[in-house]
Amino acid sequence: MNRFLTLCGAAGLTLSSAGAWGQMTPPVRNPDGTINKSQGLGIKQHIGAQIPLDDTFLNSQGQQVTLGQYFGKNPVLINLVYFNCKAVCTVEEQALLTSFAKMEKSTKLPLRIGADVTILTISINPTETPSMAASKKSQLLPNLDYNAGPGWHFLTGSQQSIQKLVTSVGFEFTYDPQENLVNHPAALIVATPQGKVSQYFFGDDYPERPFSSAIVNASKNALGQKEDFIFFGCLSKDPKTGQYTVDINRSLEVVGSAWVVFMAMGITYWGRKYKTELPTQGGSTPW
Repeated sequence: MNRFLTLCGAAGLTLSSAGAWGQMTPPVRNPDGTINKSQGLGIKQHIGAQIPLDDTFLNSQGQQVTLGQYFGKNPVLINLVYFNCKAVCTVEEQALLTSFAKMEKSTKLPLRIGADVTILTISINPTETPSMAASKKSQLLPNLDYNAGPGWHFLTGSQQSIQKLVTSVGFEFTYDPQENLVNHPAALIVATPQGKVSQYFFGDDYPERPFSSAIVNASKNALGQKEDFIFFGCLSKDPKTGQYTVDINRSLEVVGSAWVVFMAMGITYWGRKYKTELPTQGGSTPW
């Protein structure tokens, strides 16, 4: 089944210095001057690529750390977002909470953050601070029934550190200094304990079965397969401000329509099956 590559953006970010974004990729514009919503954004699936373990960031306490400190024992999920995002980034984080809440209660293969897997939620905005990372951590972790703090880390970094990481995993995003706009894909990278890219998940949903299988596969230092994806645009331009923002309603309409079709097919199938199994004569009815 195709996974969705969700494009999201945010306007009005407070940047301390435009120079901090000097080497960031600018958006591609159409002949009429509007932003092309797909060019310059995407994922090049670098299965087997080595994540730069010497890359340095700051943790939520403001301490300098290297990515290598989080590898070696468990598989690692790399979640590239920015903490000030109120749209798709937040949906991604909630999807992680939902999936792990379900997987923890699984009778077949329970998985816990910390005990079985590590999560690195890393800001791609070099102006964001450790205090913002700490705030995001305090918002998310209390939603779990166990202490995931030792296994879920929130990091910020310099432009150079961010660029080094995103290049290694094939994560492509753009920044437009004129409209103060960050556009980026929604993708979760699954890495092995050795720091090799094992698999990608696109969009803002992580079904427990394939998700848990990918984590277990990565724990064995095995590499997964490339995922198919289609672009799922969710950028729209505000006619009042002239800025592009995430169109959550449009995205939900598309997903909702697909869900209605799926449910209708299911009801039709089970209705026919139930009808053929009803007792004909002399039997009791089920109600």
